[in-house]
Amino acid sequence: VGSVAAYNLNLPSITVADVYGKATVKRTVKNVSDISAVYTASASVPGFTVSASPAVLTLAPGQSASYTLTLTRTTA
Repeated sequence: VGSVAAYNLNLPSITVADVYGKATVKRTVKNVSDISAVYTASASVPGFTVSASPAVLTLAPGQSASYTLTLTRTTA
């Protein structure tokens, strides 16, 4: 069994310390409602650009999907 970096635990909040270049974080979400749902990624982090892939997830009831956030440092 391998190990998982603390910032990659599937928690609803994201904390990544000491990013000197780029960090990639993966999360999985599940639609627990009884109707389809659309999830749109949005983030504003001073000193970083943030991109999400995919930027939008459309999930049927009970469906799960993963997305990846990439944080790239823009200031020292």
